[in-house]
Amino acid sequence: AMGAVLSRMQKPLGGCVFLATAFDDRLFHAQDSASFSRSYSAKVGSVETLEALVDLGALDFVIGLSSATTWGNIGQTNYTRQVANTIMEGKLARYHNAFSIAAPAIFNTTSMTGTVTTSNAERASHLTTWALSPEELCNCLEDGILKLQDGPFGVYVPALDFDVITESLGPSHLYGHMTRGSQQQGAAVDGEDLHNVLQSLVLQVVDVAADDFSAEVPLTTYGLDSLTAGRLSSALRPWVTLSQMQLLGDMTFAEIEARVAKAQQPKHEEGAPGASNADVAAGAAELERMISKYSIGFDVNAKRPTGPLLPNSVILITGTTGGLGSYFLAQLLADSGVSRVYAFNRPSEKRTVLERQAAGFAARQLDVSLLSSKKLVFVEGDATASQLGLDKEMYETLRRSVTVIIHNAWRLDLNAPLKTFVPNIAGTRNLLDMARASPHADSIRFAFISTIGSTQNWRDLSQQVPEEIVQDASLAVLRGYGEGKYVAERIVAASGIQSSVFRVGQLSGASDTGAWSVTEWVPEIVKSSLKLGSLPDAGGMVSWLPMNKTAPVVLDAVFSPDSPPAVFNLVHPRPVTWHAMMSNLAKSLSAVQGRTFELVPFLDWLNELERLSATLSAEETQAIPALKLLDRLRIYAEACPPLSSDFTEPELRESGGWARLSLDKMLAFSPTLRAMREPEEMIGSEEQAATFVQYWRRQGLLTSA
Repeated sequence: AMGAVLSRMQKPLGGCVFLATAFDDRLFHAQDSASFSRSYSAKVGSVETLEALVDLGALDFVIGLSSATTWGNIGQTNYTRQVANTIMEGKLARYHNAFSIAAPAIFNTTSMTGTVTTSNAERASHLTTWALSPEELCNCLEDGILKLQDGPFGVYVPALDFDVITESLGPSHLYGHMTRGSQQQGAAVDGEDLHNVLQSLVLQVVDVAADDFSAEVPLTTYGLDSLTAGRLSSALRPWVTLSQMQLLGDMTFAEIEARVAKAQQPKHEEGAPGASNADVAAGAAELERMISKYSIGFDVNAKRPTGPLLPNSVILITGTTGGLGSYFLAQLLADSGVSRVYAFNRPSEKRTVLERQAAGFAARQLDVSLLSSKKLVFVEGDATASQLGLDKEMYETLRRSVTVIIHNAWRLDLNAPLKTFVPNIAGTRNLLDMARASPHADSIRFAFISTIGSTQNWRDLSQQVPEEIVQDASLAVLRGYGEGKYVAERIVAASGIQSSVFRVGQLSGASDTGAWSVTEWVPEIVKSSLKLGSLPDAGGMVSWLPMNKTAPVVLDAVFSPDSPPAVFNLVHPRPVTWHAMMSNLAKSLSAVQGRTFELVPFLDWLNELERLSATLSAEETQAIPALKLLDRLRIYAEACPPLSSDFTEPELRESGGWARLSLDKMLAFSPTLRAMREPEEMIGSEEQAATFVQYWRRQGLLTSA
């Protein structure tokens, strides 16, 4: 077959790239001649076949796609270490015009998307945190060909982050010298919550969402098998030694944490100290590297277009089945100026997208009949994939017709590290590319829903965060969620289209219906308070925006006849004290429960919660959901300004240590937000608090365990 292909070529063969890959992952004792042969034939067999037909040494170049996992990846002995890739590298090393590339996983290839086999795709999921795009791989190939002009070399190693590789594959003497050092790595972990680091690692290996994960459930229940157990064993090695057999012996995450605690002396005191200057500098450098990576092809100096808003808007909105997305969708469907709404969501095997959307509307007491609108089109795809994971016809329909893109979808995990948000960042770039390729690119509007967490390391609390792109990446360094949003903000701003970033602050429940998800942190505080008979008190202001008001404020700007600016900040324009908010919640809670709820200092409340948990069984602690947020709540409480004796906050500092945000541009563009400066719109008033409590009661949150 290869000979036939060569015979039909109209011009001489100039070069060759061996891309063939065949996975058959198994532990070593389960490997057999067939599994070795399968990988061997794809790699070495291809080289030997072409060698018999062509003088490889006479070509301009010969490149073999080897693998970075040659350094070790559980289950791939046949593919990486001793057979396929290693032998291929050795064969090509004999040619002066040839080299192999130690390639990591490549996004949007069949081995990563699951179109080969589901099991292989799932087992490759841990490699996505240091994967390359096809475009980046091509850049490496070009660079390697150019390097051949300086003389022959054996293996081309891309510029990879070996600290991330260590987290994924485990430590190794083969690349340990390329990491930032074990001491620095240990300090970085100690600077954040070790619980969150370990949980993120385990969730990544077993591929389970945080909402579906329990620390008390054996990991085998989540599909941990011999391969993933080996991978987890390697990944845990910096903290504790656990064998595959131990992990497969119905070990739970709680037991892993206990083993880690016993294996190492705690290196940090209660609370979470701020990151060192070195950590911040390294974090900022990583953010800038990622911004550069996902801004390739953008001209940051290009003039921003100001084309008019096109009539009969055609909307593409991502992430509509969640809380804020549901409010966006409801308003868009009711808007006579909108002719079509494409609701873009990831597919689910459990329920149809319509079922999920209807459940989202019902939970927030939105009009479910709106989902029968003829203007609504559900689109299921993957923003990280080529053409958004859609067929060519649908992708072209969106590219040609959409006039407004609202990018609302984002993984919600406040504990996850930056690397877990790479797919979200890649998806943002893909949406921008589609907008830039629109036939009306000068007029298309792109709204990116960001977070105040993108300025989470804002140091000067006496100064408001401006409504502009913050160029100092160090001000975003702290937690992965905000870091990922910051990277996306910079990419969106550099896209050369009419894009607007909306930095949204903490959202509260709906001011009209009281709908406030019982799984969010404030409702979980209220639920936990049932055991203590008190609510936490703290200093500072809260400028939380009701969720039902957030979508209208954003859409005021999106549909403005004037071209909107690059950045808006979005918080409540009439903040109140935490004390006032909790006082009104305590009053309403007391009325519903028939007993008095007092306010106690936040740190005292947390200490009492911790003491109480020590006296309860594992089953009883389920009634205290704030326990799983204990460390984060302690950080929040310690960052609150002192509670003034007269319960006023003359300096108007935010509770939790957050910076205040300028609202000048948002107020200028949104009549909805301007109206919220009136006293009756104040967040946490007695009326609103009563509405929240009644909603929680109907949802069963206030039932004592």
